[in-house]
Amino acid sequence: SRATVRKAYDSLINKGVIERQRALGTRVIGTPLTEDLGRMKSFSEEMRLKGRSVLTEMVGVTTHTPSPVLAAQMGLAKGERTLQIRRLRGHDQCFPIVLLTSELPESLGVSADEDFSKSLYELLEKKYSIVISHGMESIRAGKATAEEARLLGVETGETVLIIERLTYRRGNTQPIEFVRGVYRYDQYTFSMTMRR
Repeated sequence: SRATVRKAYDSLINKGVIERQRALGTRVIGTPLTEDLGRMKSFSEEMRLKGRSVLTEMVGVTTHTPSPVLAAQMGLAKGERTLQIRRLRGHDQCFPIVLLTSELPESLGVSADEDFSKSLYELLEKKYSIVISHGMESIRAGKATAEEARLLGVETGETVLIIERLTYRRGNTQPIEFVRGVYRYDQYTFSMTMRR
């Protein structure tokens, strides 16, 4: 009966297996990926560990004047600009999952003509000899802006996971990257082993 089918659909929606969108219909979401926060990895490295093929769509690469708050966080000199790299990333079973915005100090000398569709950390380490040692990361819930919603294929104001990370090179206290990731909450979770 229709009532039984409706209940089955509602149950699958509540379990996060399918989603219903106005004017688009109902679709299977798939199983969310879980990232272990115990070790710092790039999105590409994480997908390789999960056996998934990474998909990337470039949104833009520009020279950018950071906000005073971001410039202070990154320890930039007055007037120093950043190379801003914006990418949509996902894998062969779900795309997009995340909108990543990376800011690199212009003083690092990273060319805007690089191929940023692959791992940014591998590019920095192998081509530019910038050895990454650690990062400071925060995670919070937020609401998708109109632009984020359009790029991620969700509704404006929908809940998203937001990660912000300052990345550091070995032997240096100045960050070499600020990255902001806006993740679809239905496709990505974070986990961490805690010891007492």
